[in-house]
Amino acid sequence: MNEICCLIKNETTVDDKNFYIIQESDSKKEHLIPVNQIHTFKNIKPFRKYNFLKENNPNLNKTYLSIIHPDFKIGQERDLKI
Repeated sequence: MNEICCLIKNETTVDDKNFYIIQESDSKKEHLIPVNQIHTFKNIKPFRKYNFLKENNPNLNKTYLSIIHPDFKIGQERDLKI
């Protein structure tokens, strides 16, 4: 898995499902991510750059992106109130 920076672009619809177009900052490659995956975080806004985890699956010839919450970094420990 690689951590990459991407721009969340506009929304599009494919087969009656809503997706965001995500563009990698370095290579300018574009990916589709379901809108509900981005909307799980309340403060994520379109037309801004965020960090994503990029995972390639060579068996299926697919690339998967998962957004990293800007307030919580990978490997960071956090005390949560219970």
